[in-house]
Amino acid sequence: TDGSSSAAGALACSSDGSFVYVACGGRISALRTSEGGRRLELAQREAPPASGPSAPPVGLALAGGSEELLLSAEQGADLVRIYRRDVASGRLDLAGEVGCPAPCCVLPLAWPPPA
Repeated sequence: TDGSSSAAGALACSSDGSFVYVACGGRISALRTSEGGRRLELAQREAPPASGPSAPPVGLALAGGSEELLLSAEQGADLVRIYRRDVASGRLDLAGEVGCPAPCCVLPLAWPPPA
């Protein structure tokens, strides 16, 4: 994202393969795929920052019926941040956060489960 760290902490890909989200150096960037997934283009350099404590994300997951949310587990900050995702542009906006002691991953589940 800004060159300060080259190791990705977490990755998430939209189910249609149109976007890849990369957590790197404490930031989340959105990349748009093209040419059948062989090329990546920057859609958003970094998601809007939080006002409180933050830590590099250790887990990312898309959630919601149309993957309109991105969940980010921040182990060092003891919380999960929730971003609204524009499914057309891939851009993220911070929607909120939930306290969670030392989250190490996120796995969204549909509830209630499909019959």
